[in-house]
Amino acid sequence: MWTKLLKKFTTFLLIFSVVFANFSQIFAQTTEFSGAKIVTNGEPIIVNRQIDLMKRTMGSKFFPFLYTGLSIFLDANQKEPRGQLRGKEMKISAQVTNDTEFIKLFTHELAHVVDIYFLRATQDFPDPSKDFYKISWQSMKTKHAWASLSDFISGYAATNQYEDFAESFVWYVFHNNNFLDRAMKNEALRQKYLFFADYVFARGEFQWTDFSLTQVPDYLWDTTKIPILFQNYLNFLG
Repeated sequence: MWTKLLKKFTTFLLIFSVVFANFSQIFAQTTEFSGAKIVTNGEPIIVNRQIDLMKRTMGSKFFPFLYTGLSIFLDANQKEPRGQLRGKEMKISAQVTNDTEFIKLFTHELAHVVDIYFLRATQDFPDPSKDFYKISWQSMKTKHAWASLSDFISGYAATNQYEDFAESFVWYVFHNNNFLDRAMKNEALRQKYLFFADYVFARGEFQWTDFSLTQVPDYLWDTTKIPILFQNYLNFLG
């Protein structure tokens, strides 16, 4: 008898866990902003703050890009990877509750959108992103024989051409003066800095700014982990 009851109880727990796991998905919150659809399934107090940071970024005059057709899923159930872009579907972990890390993570993923969908070939001009890639890359994951670690903003940037673009994008936005200082000493970084100044932020956005909270280390793996003067950055966005 007890064995049968235990089996029934175990079955109930399994069913309940599946239903509970999908509960947040069923009652997900959907918001639309600047042509993008934002879907969330987390604690309202947390995700509303994160949505606000995304809106502050996309709605700023410093990010004059098109977001039509972009879907963003802010997932409270996902810890890793913290962010990813597949097609025009962006997924970000709502477990990243540190404001600085979150806004830099979102900017990193937004950089992939700019790279793949905003900078595109036209009838008259080739894809500008290819000019960026060829600075350090022979193919998507194969660096030029002469490339060195110092040619990349971060260790993660050296993993493939798309992460090189996204990490450099983040550094240009949040640590522009540091990027420029490093570019003065390294030809590859100089070309990458000029690429963003010419093709991505052609109206001078972020030039001569730096929101670093502390001295930036000589080597870093992930730009999103470097702290910034967060409120100063929000004030700058307007």
